[in-house]
Amino acid sequence: MRARLSIAGTLNAQTCALLTSAIDAHLRSGRRHLRIDMTLAEAVDEGAVAALRDAQRAVAGLGGVLALDNATAQLAGRLAEDSLVSASA
Repeated sequence: MRARLSIAGTLNAQTCALLTSAIDAHLRSGRRHLRIDMTLAEAVDEGAVAALRDAQRAVAGLGGVLALDNATAQLAGRLAEDSLVSASA
């Protein structure tokens, strides 16, 4: 099962809690392939980057994949070592 999420605006500690909750809900419902569209994301702080890495590890631990689509070059660079950014970034 697959899920697609979209980010709009700023992704920071406060808003990342909402994203983490949505990811957790998808995992509980059995979805293991998650894509997050970053097209409308305006800013992503370091806490959000850490949360995205944690979420990626949680999804991978369940045998799934978490990928970001349309991430900025800056965000892609920050996450490249985690293979979190998809080719369409």
